[in-house]
Amino acid sequence: MEEPIETAAGRVETFERSLPDNLYQTVLCKAGSFKMGANENNLWDTKIHTVILTRAFHITRYEITNIQYANFLNEMGVGEDGKLASGHYPDQTLIVAHQWGLSWSADQGWQPAEGYADYPVINVSWYGADEFARWAGGALPTDAQWEYACRAGSDSNYYFGADATMLGDYCWYSENNQGGGSHEVGLKLPNKWGLYDMHGNADEWVADWLYYDEGTVTDPDHSADNGGYLKVKHGGNYSSAPLSCYAAISSTATPDTCEPMTGFRIIFPL
Repeated sequence: MEEPIETAAGRVETFERSLPDNLYQTVLCKAGSFKMGANENNLWDTKIHTVILTRAFHITRYEITNIQYANFLNEMGVGEDGKLASGHYPDQTLIVAHQWGLSWSADQGWQPAEGYADYPVINVSWYGADEFARWAGGALPTDAQWEYACRAGSDSNYYFGADATMLGDYCWYSENNQGGGSHEVGLKLPNKWGLYDMHGNADEWVADWLYYDEGTVTDPDHSADNGGYLKVKHGGNYSSAPLSCYAAISSTATPDTCEPMTGFRIIFPL
């Protein structure tokens, strides 16, 4: 269990309930290696490969929340169009207002919908996730870093094992969320490293463009691949089937996509 760490943006608003008093509370993921890819039921077994991560990193214990993202938008002066003129992507929309997410008014700027402060920020583009990570002094995890943190030493499809009937104890997904949307972060059980909602609740953007690795690779990073047009997301969401919540399963979208099931978390490399 790691102490909260200071970030370039400082500390921000607290949760409304009895969760950590610092939204940037993190988990330390030490350097190590793991088998990346789906490894049960012969699912894409040709894609299983060894990944060696030589650098430790901190990763946020929870998905970035609405109140946290609102703090970023308001501090940076982002207006109703959701664009950050002084950012790395001045022409890109970072976020679109949503009933479970954020809304904008001329008087108050960006604010969470009533009762949704501690829900994962959604309807945020990859550009919006990356801009936030830079503002906070961190980064989006690579595909490999995300899966390593999700697995927490497990070699099963889920970080708690292979029994999909247990998924509801750890995850908001299609079978326990009929007709619903996202939920407050941290309500389900964490993985062995103390990370919450790595399965379900909101899909999570990672740094990488769509790619394919094989064999043994060290510190893979495909965030700057030339010719990429699809960014990778991980974890599944509140409407996902059990298969889509596998630690190894990813989906893709163009980086300008804003969807009500997509959010993110960030890392602080060491």
